[in-house]
Amino acid sequence: MPFQFVTLQEARKSTDLVLVASAPGVPNPWVEAVKGIFHAKQVPFVAVHTNYDDPEFMEWAGSRGAPVILHGGRSPIDRWNDILLFAERKWTDRPLLPVDAQDRAMVIGLCHELAGEQGLGWTRRLNLVHRALQGEGHAFASFATGLGAKYGYRAKLAPAYEARVCALLDLLARRLHLAEARGSGYLVGDELSAADIYCAVFLVQFGPLPAEQCPMLEPLRRDFEGMSPAISKALDSSLLAHRARIYRDHMELPLTL
Repeated sequence: MPFQFVTLQEARKSTDLVLVASAPGVPNPWVEAVKGIFHAKQVPFVAVHTNYDDPEFMEWAGSRGAPVILHGGRSPIDRWNDILLFAERKWTDRPLLPVDAQDRAMVIGLCHELAGEQGLGWTRRLNLVHRALQGEGHAFASFATGLGAKYGYRAKLAPAYEARVCALLDLLARRLHLAEARGSGYLVGDELSAADIYCAVFLVQFGPLPAEQCPMLEPLRRDFEGMSPAISKALDSSLLAHRARIYRDHMELPLTL
C-alpha cells in the first residue's frame, strides 16, 4: 500500500497512523521493517522525516530515534518489538506472527536476533563503526565516534563483532536451507512472517538493493557494501535470493526514503 512523506504540520493533523522515519536517503532497516509490516497488513499510513533540531518535532515525536509510530492520540511507540506487537493486536486480518506457539516463539526469536540489542543490525552497525575508524568508511566516517559511543563500541571487541555477524548470517542461511528442503520459501512455516520481513530489510547493511529500487546516499551505499572476507563468505546467496523474493511478492518497490 503506497504511502507518502508529509510535513510535521500535516503529520500532526493526520488521522492515519504516522511513522517517523530517518533522514532522507537513509535506508534504516528498523524503519524499513515497519514499512514492510504496514504494507503486508495493508495499513494506511503517512511518514515524516526526523528533525532533531526542531523542538516542536522533538516534543511531538517523543524520541530522537527512528522508527517511531503515533496513532490515535496514543503515546509514541519506538521499540521494534512493541511496534510489531501493536500492529499484530490492531490489524489482525493479515497476521505476521504464527498461531502455533513454537513457530511464534521462533519468529519472535529470529526477529530479535535481527533487530534487537546485540542482534545482526546492532552488531553490523558496530562493525561498520570499526571499519570507519580504521579509515574504511565513507558516510560513516563523519559520525562513527558519536555512533560508537552511543552503542557501546570498543575497539578490542572488533573481532567479536565480525564473528557475531558471521554467526547470525549463518543461522539465517541454515534456516533458509531447511525451508527449501521442506519445500517452503519462508523462514518459519509456509507463510510470510515478520521474520521474513526483518531478514529482507536488514540485508541492506551488507548489500543494498539496486539504485533503481533503493535510491540512497552513495557514500552510505559504499559503506554497506564494504565487508571483510569472512562476512562476505557468510553472506550466503540464499539470503539475497530470499530478500528478492520477499520484496517482489510482499513488499513495496522502489523504496521511498
